[in-house]
Amino acid sequence: MFIGRVLGWLLLIAAVVMAGSETVHSLAAGHWTPQSLGEAWAALDPTSFRDIGAFVRDDLWAPLWDPFALTVLDWPAGTVAGGLGLILVLLCRFRPPKRRRSFR
Repeated sequence: MFIGRVLGWLLLIAAVVMAGSETVHSLAAGHWTPQSLGEAWAALDPTSFRDIGAFVRDDLWAPLWDPFALTVLDWPAGTVAGGLGLILVLLCRFRPPKRRRSFR
């Protein structure tokens, strides 16, 4: 539970950073230019992006890459990171109720 909350908060912080980066790039361009998840991943590590794409397409299942993964990779990076972070924070905040001992 603790690791899920920490990972969720890190994703939320990353989403805020990505939103700030998109804002700066949009102000420089003069119009709104959101950065997609695929662009952000390719900018961070282009070889892993290419290798995982080839692995999923060739070794796992081609329809998993083409309609599904490419659709998700076209979504704005800040939205994906923020959504996943929010889901993790909300799911990992619930704790089971503590059992009370009765001394009878």
